[in-house]
Amino acid sequence: MNVYIQLIIRILVIYSAVNYIIYNNDNIIIKGVLTIAIIVTLLDRNYYLPFLEKCVIPIGNTKNIENNIAIKITNLPPNTNVIAWSAEKSDTIHPDPYIAYGNYNNYDITKSNENGEATVMLSCPTEYLVRNDQKINKHIHYRYELPEYKALFSEVKTQFIEQECP
Repeated sequence: MNVYIQLIIRILVIYSAVNYIIYNNDNIIIKGVLTIAIIVTLLDRNYYLPFLEKCVIPIGNTKNIENNIAIKITNLPPNTNVIAWSAEKSDTIHPDPYIAYGNYNNYDITKSNENGEATVMLSCPTEYLVRNDQKINKHIHYRYELPEYKALFSEVKTQFIEQECP
């Protein structure tokens, strides 16, 4: 979603809450809670500038360069930076995501071509378990630099991997 549209929506939410407090004759406790929520929100710079929030930029201390496979990512903006990462390679399914990603050494940084395609070199990711022992198939995550906002990256995207691992 466009950054300016997000900002307008957030301002409208505050405007609606203020109108509710002024023009509604509901319980004083509800009005008090809403007033506190509005004040806290107005003082939070990240509410107006969400791109300053915490985000994942998974670059480990040492990049894995052994036994990498080429993984093609498509439908990217042309000629833009791409950061990709995945779970570490393992002979067994990782018991949880924290172990699966380890020190985030399985990452690559590249640039998309004029057709919006990029090839990243990563170790073949291994599946891992999440809540209730649900298995997540092998996949990669990536972010790409937004062409209209230099140095601002997209939300995390996921691409499942069908190819066999060596």
